[in-house]
Amino acid sequence: GTTNNVSPTEEGNEIVQAMAQARQLGWIGSVYIYTWQDTSTWGFGLLDINGQQKPAYAAVAAAASE
Repeated sequence: GTTNNVSPTEEGNEIVQAMAQARQLGWIGSVYIYTWQDTSTWGFGLLDINGQQKPAYAAVAAAASE
């Protein structure tokens, strides 16, 4: 990988952190997760290229239910 890559766990942590920050600000009505599933070009979905849940999936599900 390159220095711009993050681990799957860190990917989930960063999404959850963004959700928490949006919640704290109060004036942000929603958070949009751009990519549901990884592609051969992009790897920042909640599911990997084979459709399996990545750590970010569980992290986002837990954060959304708070």
